[in-house]
Amino acid sequence: AGSPDVECEATMPPSDEESTKHLLTKRRLEDVASKTYDAVVVGSGISGLTTAALLARTNDWKVLVLEQHFTVGGCSHTFEQHGLEYDVGVHYVGGHVWERGSALRSVFDYATEERLKW
Repeated sequence: AGSPDVECEATMPPSDEESTKHLLTKRRLEDVASKTYDAVVVGSGISGLTTAALLARTNDWKVLVLEQHFTVGGCSHTFEQHGLEYDVGVHYVGGHVWERGSALRSVFDYATEERLKW
């Protein structure tokens, strides 16, 4: 049925003290507010992204994901500083995700249309 209709809105990295006071610029806030969504998910960690993808695929809903950080992924993203890459959190996802047919792997395969590689 095509790709899920999920829009993710993350903030921009703060460049000065003033920018940290505004999570969404007025223009972006007006753009997001002018659209209609069937669901809004707050937080783009693995649970939020999975929930958004499942709502979009299963119900054919238009879903907006909001994130206060400048990158999506919650505790499953990395960042680079001084030429080194750091993993900020999740080091292990259980449930035998590496085994095709396991319950958790089946959920991830469905939610991502098998685009997530383990």
